[in-house]
Amino acid sequence: MLRIALACFLAVAWCGCGDPEPRSKTADAAVVEDTPGTGAEDITAPPDVDPPDVEPVDTSPVDAGPDDIGPPDVGPEDVGPADVGPEDTGPADVGPPDAGPEDVGPPDAGPTDLGPTDTGPEPDAGPPETGTGGAGGEIGKQNGTCGDRQYIVYVPENAQDPAPVVIGTHGLGGQWTGFYNSSKNVGWLDAADEFGFILMVPAHLNPNRPSFLHLKPNNSLDWPKTNAELKGVLECALEGVGALYNVDTAAIYWMGFSEGGSSSDLAAWSFSPKIAGAAPMGGAVPGKSFPVPSKVPIYTICGVNDGAFSHVQTAHAEWVAAGHPTNKAWVEGAGHSYSQVMAAVSPSQVYQWWANTPKGD
Repeated sequence: MLRIALACFLAVAWCGCGDPEPRSKTADAAVVEDTPGTGAEDITAPPDVDPPDVEPVDTSPVDAGPDDIGPPDVGPEDVGPADVGPEDTGPADVGPPDAGPEDVGPPDAGPTDLGPTDTGPEPDAGPPETGTGGAGGEIGKQNGTCGDRQYIVYVPENAQDPAPVVIGTHGLGGQWTGFYNSSKNVGWLDAADEFGFILMVPAHLNPNRPSFLHLKPNNSLDWPKTNAELKGVLECALEGVGALYNVDTAAIYWMGFSEGGSSSDLAAWSFSPKIAGAAPMGGAVPGKSFPVPSKVPIYTICGVNDGAFSHVQTAHAEWVAAGHPTNKAWVEGAGHSYSQVMAAVSPSQVYQWWANTPKGD
């Protein structure tokens, strides 16, 4: 049985009623960055579990709040081989749903012992290397829906054809509108203008806690529901946004902060053939089973003073040990702060690394 540690964090400042969140002060210290390094060489690779099959996901938006909860535990989606429910040992604490902006507040709390029972990500043939053929969408900031899921997209005037999509997921207590504003403040819209990709910030559809990660009553990870949530986000990018814009199905990237970072980590693992790159920031999930069907480029970013740092290091080391293309930035002087880590490593740097790093087979 695979047990997965989930680092969760609580941001204690409130960012205001949907107004753009003020950008935190830049962290004063050096960023340690390299490609295959891990920062946690003493971490051993996760136990052997056969990964399941991957399919596209659905999406919906959320608002700005603290991205203060870390990673949950993982297991493969309920599509494909084996049943994927996580084990019954859950986090000691989940943290309050309402908190401040993603870039403030001390990391803390949250589940630390979640884990799915068997299987890993599902095998899949992967996305076709063609656009979705969508048309009719407007340029600039646009609101949209995929069923019940709301989302915001930013489409630059110079969007590529077909256009890559960067999905951004908020952490516990946040909402898509606030995370869009925070992402704008830290430079993701500037990067979209520079490189011609579409930024998509979805809302979650979790009725029990404001996060893309679903928990059971005992606070252990509900992997089938969590995986279905993430799958819905991916499907929304491919089919919802892809109906309005000519989306490049071979260039879907996923970033997030705190529990949103854990979501990006899990999505890259569970849907590896369909994710071209991921950037977990301030959150990730150790203990996932490898190998997975495709090698995904993983750029992990975390403040050295973040309470999730050790979990994030461990999860990153596992990607490295599994042979995935990796890069990392351990930001000296930064805590659990979206704006601080993005001040040290810009969105343009992250996207350029993704675009220049081919996936492996």
